[in-house]
Amino acid sequence: MGLNSTEINIGTYGWCHPEWSGTFYDPDLPADWRLSWYANHFRTVVIPADYVLSADRIDRWLADTDPAFRFILEIDQTFLSTNRAQPEEWSLKTIERLFSGQLDAVIYRPSRIDRSGKGAKWMGLPELEKASFCIEQNDASKNDRMGWDFRYERRDAGDLGLDSVVYSSSDNLSQMRIILENMREASDKRQALIFTDQQAGGTHAQQARILSDLLSAQ
Repeated sequence: MGLNSTEINIGTYGWCHPEWSGTFYDPDLPADWRLSWYANHFRTVVIPADYVLSADRIDRWLADTDPAFRFILEIDQTFLSTNRAQPEEWSLKTIERLFSGQLDAVIYRPSRIDRSGKGAKWMGLPELEKASFCIEQNDASKNDRMGWDFRYERRDAGDLGLDSVVYSSSDNLSQMRIILENMREASDKRQALIFTDQQAGGTHAQQARILSDLLSAQ
């Protein structure tokens, strides 16, 4: 049995990586089919802050995935500058509703806050219905000790969505095991482990998923 009832969803940082063609993706797979292929292997994915959002694009992503698949939206100053031409109409609450229940968390990196004050309205906790709002924990010593690169921790008081999100660029199986065991020992009930390497993140996530299944069976 596992160490506790912690749920760890494993995924990657984005899915539109040409470098994955021939390794994770079939070399003949059309680019428009990649998310559907991805969703057959993993249950979550991070939408990087530099992905430009639109209602039509979100509709296509939902059509390419099943209702149990979950998205994690990363926001930073890049997101604010590319997606806020009409900020009153393009709020996080509006974006969450466009995802029709498939948005698991919004993660935010305070280290990228616009010091001019243009992003100030995003400093407080947004009013999300189901998705959690997680902020990067800037603790380098703890990150090194736990084995991951970055960790995002829930800041809202809700009980839906993710409690934490971990980023890792590791391709080492021993390191992956350390990360998974540390996550499984945590008090967080719902977590996501995201592999960020743009060259081989899909392969790393596949390895971690197999390792996670083996640990759960112990």
